Amino acid sequence: MEFPNVSTKGDRIEVEQNFEQQPSDFCHTHQLPRPLRFNAEDIGKRDSDVLTQLASLAVYPHLKRARFAYDLWQDGGWKMLAVGAGVIAIFGFLMGNLK
Repeated sequence: MEFPNVSTKGDRIEVEQNFEQQPSDFCHTHQLPRPLRFNAEDIGKRDSDVLTQLASLAVYPHLKRARFAYDLWQDGGWKMLAVGAGVIAIFGFLMGNLK
């Protein structure tokens, strides 16, 4: 079973680690999800994002790749997908009406 990468102090800036490879580079190299950052205030809260992610991965380990969709959603990738699907739908509608 693969465990998610968890990092702390998400409210602070990311600093370079004194190691041969940075955490984000390591995750990219080994095809792991990027570290889940959380604030110190989130520790112990039942509705915190990190607890939700850890609980979901513990209950549904076969859905570990679903977190990539969550990352894509946070980065705005779904907006581009929605715009592209809308353009294709409009193009298809216009082509259907031209016949």
